[in-house]
Amino acid sequence: MAGFVLAAGAPGTPLPYRNPHLSVDARVRDLLRRMTPEEKFWQLFMIPGDLDDPANDYSHGVFGLQISATPRGAAPPTSPAEAARAHAARINTIQQYFVERTRLGIPIIPFDEAVHGLVRDGATMYPQAIGLAATWDPALVGRVAEAIASETILDGIRRKLGPSSDVRYAPGPGRTVRDFVVVPAAQLSSEANGRNEPGLRGGYFDNPRLEGAPRIVRTDPRVDFGWTLNSPARGIPFDWYSVRWTGALTIPSEGVNRVGVQGNDGYRHHHVVVDRSRGRRHRRMVSGRTRRRRGRG
Repeated sequence: MAGFVLAAGAPGTPLPYRNPHLSVDARVRDLLRRMTPEEKFWQLFMIPGDLDDPANDYSHGVFGLQISATPRGAAPPTSPAEAARAHAARINTIQQYFVERTRLGIPIIPFDEAVHGLVRDGATMYPQAIGLAATWDPALVGRVAEAIASETILDGIRRKLGPSSDVRYAPGPGRTVRDFVVVPAAQLSSEANGRNEPGLRGGYFDNPRLEGAPRIVRTDPRVDFGWTLNSPARGIPFDWYSVRWTGALTIPSEGVNRVGVQGNDGYRHHHVVVDRSRGRRHRRMVSGRTRRRRGRG
């Protein structure tokens, strides 16, 4: 291992990118300067794999591997505890190869699926994200995430593939396995009669052009009705109506956020963020980028 770690002509001195006393920026710049295009490519790549098949060439390294629990041809473990220990030992052996036998010795990131529980024998399975969101209990969701993380670490895995945080107002067609599809009411607010209320203030028009006075004005805790499947309120047709919602969506993080809406017509947000004002037979998710500051609507 010394041949990979020590700089030539300077016994005992680690290469700059492996020197923990240097800044992260200095170490990254030094490492990038040494990397070949192939090595840079492989650090952008993560796949299921292991070292069992000699045809697999990982000599340039790889960013991440989803490593199978049992080597090919080996007998399966007799218990979940044995499976976790064997999997962690297998990951350590593979990690040793990348640290000691590749040119730059860049460690891999072992990863695995854990959308609603680690996908390994003996791990605990929880409801999908769409079911967890329906509990309206962020603390409970946090406890589930902590439990999944604990089981993941015991298996030697350091990165898991989990649910995303896409903002969606209602479940619809397509892949909703990974999305917390309901926006908590605490994130939506509007003003009515001089008071701040949870939810968005909706003005419902009996035409698709937002023309005239709204027939109905109400506060919607969340926007989750099926457009064209039923009328949102008495006096509003089943189809060819429009709604203007006003209020605030409090963004929990700073920077550029992507806000998505799902329907079969057009969407506007003051200036146009999503412009799809043309009829469709089927609903689809579209999204636009907008910049927000933490804690502000």
